Amino acid sequence: MGLADPRVERAEKAAERGEEHRLAGRHEAAVEEFTRALDLVPGHGYALGSRGQALNSMGHVEAALAGAELVRTVFPLGARTMVDVAETREDPPG
Repeated sequence: MGLADPRVERAEKAAERGEEHRLAGRHEAAVEEFTRALDLVPGHGYALGSRGQALNSMGHVEAALAGAELVRTVFPLGARTMVDVAETREDPPG
């Protein structure tokens, strides 16, 4: 799948909308958009990580951890992911 693939472009747009929702505190809508991006491009690292952040903010710690672990396997050097995993384990919401 190259950059010219329309699925990649649609996934990027969905991830952008997801991030707008996440930053505005609309976590359910964010998860929906990040999931849409992942349906289009299953290994979309940004959508994987950001969906985990939104899930964590909603109190879905196990789902957030599972997503963070998946990102870690796809991008093993993702330092931000390691921080997200550590923060989720140390300070679950609620």
